[in-house]
Amino acid sequence: MIETDPLPLKSLALWITIICSAIVSAYIIFVSAASIWVGVSHLSEEGAWAPILAGSLAIFLTSLLSFVLVRYLLRKIKQKDIIDL
Repeated sequence: MIETDPLPLKSLALWITIICSAIVSAYIIFVSAASIWVGVSHLSEEGAWAPILAGSLAIFLTSLLSFVLVRYLLRKIKQKDIIDL
């Protein structure tokens, strides 16, 4: 009888989660960069600092949360436990 290793569904699901979070992060960073661009292009108007501040804060928070999430998920992928209780 040929024994095979079980299908690594845990690591596959975690990789899909990493890819989906990267796509969402890229979208948020793109929208934030557009917000910064709008603020910079309208510097002569009042309140131009608001889209610049909001875009910068969104880019910072998205980058930070993405980094933390990817580090956590990569640690989970490297674990060899089949069931993590």
